[in-house]
Amino acid sequence: MGLKVRSRTKRLSYGALCDAMRTAPDNVAAWRIVDDRRLQKQFGFPNTQAVYEFMQRLSRLSALEQRTPHTVLDAVSVEISLWTQEVDGLTHQDFEFAAKVDELIWRV
Repeated sequence: MGLKVRSRTKRLSYGALCDAMRTAPDNVAAWRIVDDRRLQKQFGFPNTQAVYEFMQRLSRLSALEQRTPHTVLDAVSVEISLWTQEVDGLTHQDFEFAAKVDELIWRV
């Protein structure tokens, strides 16, 4: 018997991606959809210490939510890419996680 994938973890079609972006909160609408399979956003910070503080919060959130965002960081910025590996694309959970990541910015 195969594993059933719940609708929340089902890969979103192009039309569903457009709908998700259209109905997303303003902060999530600022994320870009790349190749119809991942969300991406770059965050800028005033200094390296702020980058490290953000990364610590992101690490805690990721562990709590059981998500594994792809991150690229330098001295004053962090680029985050989100997708669900199990479906090799985007799910509603990725949009929900993106909203939570944006909330972390206000705490740095």
